[in-house]
Amino acid sequence: MKSIRLAATALTAIVLVVLAGSSTLASAAGAPCTAKPVTIGGAAGLALCGPATATLTVKGKTYTFRNGFCAEPITNSDSFQLTLGVDVPAFGGPNNNGDKPGFSLDIAKNQTSAAVAFAFFGGRELVKLAQVTLTSKALAQGAFKGKTSAFSGTWNCHGVIYKS
Repeated sequence: MKSIRLAATALTAIVLVVLAGSSTLASAAGAPCTAKPVTIGGAAGLALCGPATATLTVKGKTYTFRNGFCAEPITNSDSFQLTLGVDVPAFGGPNNNGDKPGFSLDIAKNQTSAAVAFAFFGGRELVKLAQVTLTSKALAQGAFKGKTSAFSGTWNCHGVIYKS
């Protein structure tokens, strides 16, 4: 499980390194902003940025995530990825994302599979490595529900999808 989280974090880092050169609001050719390196609890992480949002409902409580953007396809992959908030890798860092909200949704090419890689809020891990069923075929915004756990959510790229 930890290796999959590390892979998701590595993909996020690859996307953000590739995007780090641009600080203008998004177009199809440029990233909407530059993520900021942060140190939380002695661990390096990234504070993401951009207009995208997501909600996640777990056990009747809805959590809202902000500050990120959608990317398709991400470097060295053929998947769509939405990562929001702060990402502090569990490897060598706190296992609660440094008490910062963070969310990552990955959708495979042609929407053959999708998963919430991680979701943290208020120092709690809400969802981890959970396969989801998409209830929408659009990448710009949509909804999902857990395949084996009782959670659901939505995402909205707010018109910004970075294409690498």
